[in-house]
Order: sequence, then C-alpha cells, then structure tokens
Amino acid sequence: MVLDSLAKSLRDALKKINKSALVDGRLVDEIVKEMQRALLMADVDVSLTLEITNNVERRAKEEPVPKNSNPRSHLIRIIYEELLKILGKPREFHLKPATIMLVGLYGQGKTTSAGKLARFYLKHGYKVVLIAADVQRAGAYEQLEQVSSSVGAAFFGIKEEKDSRKIVRAAMDRYRDWDVKIIDTSGRNAIDSSLTKEILDIAEISKPQEVILVLDASIGQQAGNYRDIPYYGRASRDENISAYFHNGLERSHIYQFLPWMFWASHYLHIPPAVRTPAVLPYIVSED
Repeated sequence: MVLDSLAKSLRDALKKINKSALVDGRLVDEIVKEMQRALLMADVDVSLTLEITNNVERRAKEEPVPKNSNPRSHLIRIIYEELLKILGKPREFHLKPATIMLVGLYGQGKTTSAGKLARFYLKHGYKVVLIAADVQRAGAYEQLEQVSSSVGAAFFGIKEEKDSRKIVRAAMDRYRDWDVKIIDTSGRNAIDSSLTKEILDIAEISKPQEVILVLDASIGQQAGNYRDIPYYGRASRDENISAYFHNGLERSHIYQFLPWMFWASHYLHIPPAVRTPAVLPYIVSED
C-alpha cells in the first residue's frame, strides 16, 4: 500500500537522523532527498513536496539549535512541524445548538455523515432534525428518512419537491426552536454553477453555524478540483467552515488516511476537523 511505503520511508529517514554521529549539511541534504522521494511516491503534489522539503532544509541549516535540545532532536522536530504546518490552524468541534449544512459531490458520504452527527447530538440530549434538501439524487429522500429513523432523529422533507430552497425555508420555519438542524444538500457529479448557486441560496436561507465539506478520505490531489465550491474563497478566514474526510472506517484506522487528508486540506485551505480528541471523524465513528 502506498501509505505503508510512505510511513516506512519517513521512519527510515528519522532512524538515519538518530543514528548519525553528526548532523551537518550533508545529512540534511540526504534527508530532504529521501523525504521528496517518499512524498512523491505517495502521490503528493510536486509543489507541495518542494514547499515542505525546502522549508525543512532552510530551517535545518539556518536555525540555531535550542539550548535544551540537540541537533538530532532539533532536525526531527523541524520535520514534524513542517508536516504538521500544512494542516493549518486547529479546528475544534464545539458541542452546542447549531444549524449544520453538509456539502459535497455525489458519493462522498454526506447522508451517512448526517445520520452520525444526529446520533451524536441525540446522545447529548439535543433535539435534532435531519432536513432532506437533496433533490437531485434518486432515493435521497428515502435514504435520509431511513437514516433519521435508525438514529431516532426527527425528519423533514417534501417528497417530489424539486426546489431545495422551499424545503429548507419550510424546515427552518417549522423547526425554528429545535436545538440542531442538519441539512443534507444536493451533490453533483462535478462542481457546476447550478450547484454553487443552490448551496449559496440554502446558506442564505438557513444561516448555518457550521458548513462541513464532506470528502472521500482518499481524494488526494483531486481536492484541487474543489477550489470552486461555495465558501472556498472564505474558508481560510471563516471559522465555521471545515472539511470532514469520510472514509467509513473506525477511528482506530483513521490515521491510515491522514496523509491524503493533509494534502486535500492544503489544496482547499480549509482547516480539517482532525486535530484534537474532540474532532469530527472521532465523533461520528463512535458506537
């Protein structure tokens, strides 16, 4: 598996550092080359690979070693910090009443994620309604209705209605006083102008406190295709926007997908919800 190879290559590089008697420019150059080779073989974008390794090289050669450290530990810390840096700022998930809007393309896991979120909030005593605003995909209404029933959440939808804006407007009016309103929006096979307008209109109607972009955890470099999704331009400065990488795995396996999450998060400039013990992927995979 590609990720196994990446992990092994990075571990080997760190072992080489620990075994070296001297940390000098020559060793730094060797480590940088090994990192570049490992990242590129793991399908990391060339520009991102160079950004990471150039920063490692510059810092390793220019930064003085702290008094409470040693050259080997200092170099390892630099590598760790540069790999972590591309994740952006931490994005914690706060448990509080909210309107949550799930966005993304077909097959990314929005409906399943909506149910998991609903179950989580219900366990903490919140009144939750799932809103069926996906009017594009065949069976979307029935699927969300079934998910709502299985987790014990309220369900709202207007069968046969093709205007998602009307559905959301009616839901927000009927469930105005409810704690948590989770909106399952329409997807497409690709991002287009109609999807963009629909999502922006729904956001204007619902005024969500959380907008969650649901992506397949193995998306990798294809995350660049999401640059045109609504909110992308605001994502780097709005705290209520995060990316949840849905993979259907239990949390014990989620770190297998972290490298791809890193690259996707970097391309989108959206802080991923995978940084602290109280983060979304952990929450939604709880039994």
